[in-house]
Amino acid sequence: MIQAMKIRKITGHIGAEITGVDLAGDLDAATIKAIGDALDEHVAIYFRDQHLTPADIERYVGWFGERLIHPYMQAVKGATYVHQIRKLPDETLNFGGTWHADFTNLTTPGATNSLYSLEVPDFGGETVICNSTAAYEALSLGMKRMLENMNAWHGYSPEYKALYAIRKTELKDQLQSAEDLDVDGEDVLHPVIRSHPNTGRKSLFINPLFTLRFEDMSRAESLPLLNQLYDHITRPEFCVRFGWEKNMLASWDNRQSMHYAVNDYPGQRRVMNRCLTIDTARPVGTAIGEIGSIPAVGLRGLEPGDIVDIHPRMGSKLS
Repeated sequence: MIQAMKIRKITGHIGAEITGVDLAGDLDAATIKAIGDALDEHVAIYFRDQHLTPADIERYVGWFGERLIHPYMQAVKGATYVHQIRKLPDETLNFGGTWHADFTNLTTPGATNSLYSLEVPDFGGETVICNSTAAYEALSLGMKRMLENMNAWHGYSPEYKALYAIRKTELKDQLQSAEDLDVDGEDVLHPVIRSHPNTGRKSLFINPLFTLRFEDMSRAESLPLLNQLYDHITRPEFCVRFGWEKNMLASWDNRQSMHYAVNDYPGQRRVMNRCLTIDTARPVGTAIGEIGSIPAVGLRGLEPGDIVDIHPRMGSKLS
């Protein structure tokens, strides 16, 4: 199987298209490992012309680690981990329409994000993903030295709370219950520079939607440097822009990226099935080290068809 699989790099720093593989079929261990290695290396990967059921998506995502049950979105019929992201013609706001990385407000944050396109607009609706590992590596030595001793608090930002207050009305038919998400729970501390559990490469681990402030600094004191770093991470040379087609599956590594769903298709439908994995260890950085960490579970030890079915310990902070 692996002989037929081809990986085509898309940009200089991020993104690859994988062809010659049917994700609905039975894949051998070498092919599964090659897909995981491609995600580690290229940060974002995609497959065209895939005809996948929710069960197929859950099996595929299970190759990357512990799958996440979304805290407030309903799973689609017949699935446990796959939920749907929809924007209808009469809606103005979209889902994910700001730079962010998923679930960094958890002690063990989101690890990977996978989207499968069911309905796509005639134009627009692309997803932009940036490589925060390449962005870190492009920093000056002085900036790296300063940031490696810094931590940041993650939680629900004022921007997230405002968006959720609006979106919860539009999402009412997709929510698990009528109860509001607890957006005032405890915040968590993460290193500003984290090491990737599979490759050891360092990346900037901050994002506008969940990073609140640096440790021992106020938000007002933190924002100038945070915004400077966000501008750096999202420079065009560190980004790829995925244009969606029907039956396309894309995955990206939440541990070394941010993403942005472009809201430029008024009056059209965009429907995606989404499935996420979550870290099984606290992010490791210079300042925090391995406090509270447990061995990471990922692709490397899995056999074909193996799925991790452990429900994540969500704590009080969910996104």
